[in-house]
Amino acid sequence: MEIRGVMLDISRDKTPTLESLKSLVKYLASMKYNHFELYMEGFAFAYPSFEHIWKGKETPLTGEEIRELDKLCKELLIDLVPNQNSPGHFSAWLATDEFRDLSETPGGHRISPLMKFNSTLDPCDPRSLELVTTMIDDLLPNFSSGYFNAGLDEPFELGYGKSRKRARETGIGGVYLEYTKKIYDLMQERGKRMLMWGDIVNKHPEITSGLPGDIILLDWGYEAEYPFDRNGERFRNTGIDFLVCPGKNS
Repeated sequence: MEIRGVMLDISRDKTPTLESLKSLVKYLASMKYNHFELYMEGFAFAYPSFEHIWKGKETPLTGEEIRELDKLCKELLIDLVPNQNSPGHFSAWLATDEFRDLSETPGGHRISPLMKFNSTLDPCDPRSLELVTTMIDDLLPNFSSGYFNAGLDEPFELGYGKSRKRARETGIGGVYLEYTKKIYDLMQERGKRMLMWGDIVNKHPEITSGLPGDIILLDWGYEAEYPFDRNGERFRNTGIDFLVCPGKNS
């Protein structure tokens, strides 16, 4: 396989030390992996523009530490790819006084009797894109990779709150596609090729033809019965580049 990658979740209160990451990178290199991502949400990275939010409360990776890790990865022929999720998985940011009004559903949205979420940015509010742009511009200078994983998975509340009116006009898939294109434009301006998760494209296949042609879709599934074959065939038939991303159970 041309790309042999691993993504490590360093968020949700489990940010590893630089020493641990270096040890893991050396191990991955010994097994001929050549692509490595640090999954980020919340305050896993020490965003210089938002030090007033995380300082004293979190123990994030700093830009200096990432640059040191990036240097080691290059020496070991591994591409350390920046990873920054949006518009979903923003619970930590939306819990702050500064950004709580950017929530798609400020009161939360229940997707099942036991699951209620307040984790998605309002994609129609220009301030949401301003926030994500600042985060990206804080993060990107620390990576030498030509790729960027924009995430874009699991925006559970999308179309059920502030973007409901727009969703009636374009469908939820249309709202998602509009936001995706804005992130894509940011990557084009910064000279990065964008990767993104494929779950919403699988859920709303009608938006596939609207995706920019050089995006790389990441088809992820946790279970052994996940239909990688079916999804891969559909992506291949549409001409979209994609990677299969099995979880530990599959």
